[in-house]
Amino acid sequence: MSDGTASCHALQFSATKRLSHGLSGLLSYTLGHAVDTVGQSFGGGADGPLPQDPRNRLADRGNSPFDIRHRLTIAWNYALPFGEGQRWLNGGGAAEYVLGGWQVNGINTFQTGLPFTPTLNAPTVNTGTGSRPDRIGDGTLSNPTVDRWFDTSAFATPAPFTYGNAGRNILYGPGRVNFDFSLFKEFRHHEEVAAPISRRVLQSLRHTAIRFAERSHRRRQRRHDHRHRRHAAPDSVWRER
Repeated sequence: MSDGTASCHALQFSATKRLSHGLSGLLSYTLGHAVDTVGQSFGGGADGPLPQDPRNRLADRGNSPFDIRHRLTIAWNYALPFGEGQRWLNGGGAAEYVLGGWQVNGINTFQTGLPFTPTLNAPTVNTGTGSRPDRIGDGTLSNPTVDRWFDTSAFATPAPFTYGNAGRNILYGPGRVNFDFSLFKEFRHHEEVAAPISRRVLQSLRHTAIRFAERSHRRRQRRHDHRHRRHAAPDSVWRER
């Protein structure tokens, strides 16, 4: 029996363009928000210590590790207007054989990032679980970079033997932009027989995904820890999970 709770609310929208003039497509958009008190074993963001306080599971209620707020997918297919049944080069011959029968398609995906939890390397409590920091600021940056994805000065080490007040999965990693393209050619051997041959000429163009700016956090946290060492428990070092 599990004492965990979870909820998910979503709005979905889709639009279809039926085939005309060689072009067809599908657009799908999802706006969603998932919240729970338990971690997930099938992937997602970084939960951090879970549970932080085994006696208060509701204190771990926060964004689910797979909480993607926005996702837009566009799938399309376009038959080039050359060859039999098309506008140009439809009279037979070598040019029609070489240039006719081509189709190009793509799947374009845009989505926001996954959540993660700032976490202390060394716990401040003696309960066998990890610890989250105290949140003293927003933590987000208007122009994050690979070297500094969030504001580490917005978090502080709690007093010894106390839990941090920072919530679970309160910050978000980078989103993802992905373009996949494929190219197809249809060869007609007889009037009633067509053999499509496909070739993925350009597999994908991807926006670089950053894994929660791990290096940035550790580098800058050393300086942050030095400033707050007088308030920190022994050997407390920041990290994100």
